[in-house]
Amino acid sequence: MKKKLLTISFFMFFALPIPVAIFAWFWTSIRFFICMMTDKTLVETVSMFIGALIGGTYIISYLIALFLTCKNKKITKISLLPLFHCAVAVIYVISLTPTAIYISETTEHFGFAKKDFTVVEEIDTHGGFHGDGSYYLILDCSDNKDKALEKVKNWNKLPLSENLNNIMYGNSLTEEAHLPTIENGYYMFKDRQTDSTDDSELFDEASYNFSIAIYDSDTDKMYYFDFDT
Repeated sequence: MKKKLLTISFFMFFALPIPVAIFAWFWTSIRFFICMMTDKTLVETVSMFIGALIGGTYIISYLIALFLTCKNKKITKISLLPLFHCAVAVIYVISLTPTAIYISETTEHFGFAKKDFTVVEEIDTHGGFHGDGSYYLILDCSDNKDKALEKVKNWNKLPLSENLNNIMYGNSLTEEAHLPTIENGYYMFKDRQTDSTDDSELFDEASYNFSIAIYDSDTDKMYYFDFDT
């Protein structure tokens, strides 16, 4: 009777993480889908896949351990399968912070990565299920000017096209991007809805999902801006 009570208590304890596992599976699955549909890094995509795998298989490991324990009428090594699963999950959660830092430092914005230059400012307001919001990054490239100039050699020379000038300066997006008036330099644009660098149909779209970067040749600063509505 005591052994049976111990077994029941043992697996009631392992049932507690099930709601957490379901939530983790749902959240990481959504993030994995977003990574697959966008240009997220391989590290982030794989990280979300591993999270979905860990969360999605916890119930399976729990049921296997419960069935075999009841069948054998005693606690064996198989009974500890959910405990092993939880340990793997803890290691995964601990690894998320250094992984996120690595992704942030190595993610390239039109070739520019934070690890190669000095971050002046960075703000991300994206949120919600649809991911609406904006992101801006300002990099000081003066200590690594040669590398910066190598990256912008195939960019467009300023001034901005009429459409880009209108959407940035005509809609006060320059304030949101902390972008000053720049006379000399280069720019790069990408419409992420059409995966195109052509801005001719920008104002014909129902919503905006674009990225723009401007390199100031006078101050050696790179201004990057994501805008999503």
